[in-house]
Amino acid sequence: MKIDESCRGLSDLSKELLGSKPRKEKAVTELNLMANQLSNLPEEISQLENLKVLNLSWNRFEVIPEAIFHLPNLETLILSHNQITRLDDRIFSMPALSRLHVSSNKLVELPDTRNACAHLNHFFADHNAIACVPSYFLRNAEALRTLSLSNNALIEIPKTLGFCAKLNLLNLNHNQLRSLPGETGNLLKLEELHLQNNCLKELPDEIGNCASLEKLVIHENQLHSLPPNLFRLENLLYMDASSNQLTELAGYDTRLSSLESLFLNDNQFRQIPKELFQMPQIKHLALNRNPLFDWPAVKRISWQHQACLSILDSPLGTSN
Repeated sequence: MKIDESCRGLSDLSKELLGSKPRKEKAVTELNLMANQLSNLPEEISQLENLKVLNLSWNRFEVIPEAIFHLPNLETLILSHNQITRLDDRIFSMPALSRLHVSSNKLVELPDTRNACAHLNHFFADHNAIACVPSYFLRNAEALRTLSLSNNALIEIPKTLGFCAKLNLLNLNHNQLRSLPGETGNLLKLEELHLQNNCLKELPDEIGNCASLEKLVIHENQLHSLPPNLFRLENLLYMDASSNQLTELAGYDTRLSSLESLFLNDNQFRQIPKELFQMPQIKHLALNRNPLFDWPAVKRISWQHQACLSILDSPLGTSN
């Protein structure tokens, strides 16, 4: 049974919902209370013993309501767009909870608790002010499949990231990361890695061990080179390395590459990398806004990749 009481301007749930509309508590599995004016939950919520999904986003919660910790079968908890400043350690001890959304709150830290992510499959804490991921937070995160911490103030990621053996998606966009740990290479199930708009000057060579990687987003960093074995990842289909300081792809063996989309625009290439001529499978290639001078190579690469429309739409060197 699903209950949808979203967008109703509720401020007192016990009076306006539970008290006036009796429900069969054991039948309720989903409760949507998003976009109200709630700042607390009544104890009666804990009577919903079979509740699996609870959406409390876009309310006025400053702390996680006590009643939530008494929902034994809760699997998904959505607390995004509130004013929560701290995550109670008990939230990570709820045995059934597998998906937790706390994005767009006022969090500045994550719990330094050994079993914090022991049960979670998906954790979203984007758009906060988190400056650090404690080592213990990821220590027992073997079940974690999604970790999304974009738009925070992270400077580094702990080596315990390597314990996230089942991680499929890692989103660290829009932080202040200066490096990634070599243990990133332990993420053999990782399919998407998002590192847009950070302060990375290099990527660890071990990233070439992420055999399942399909999508890599590293634009708007300070990269001068890429790991040599990156192009040997057989499942990598999409890479955006635009807006960096790349000047060449020299020494990269691109013959085994499966890349279909490659974005190298807004870098410092003065010549078309010859390695690109070994990649006929590419469907989308962007080289615009580079100080290119090699007109014959530009024409050749344009002919070879006829589907690519992002090569010649910017000034090429000093030529018109």
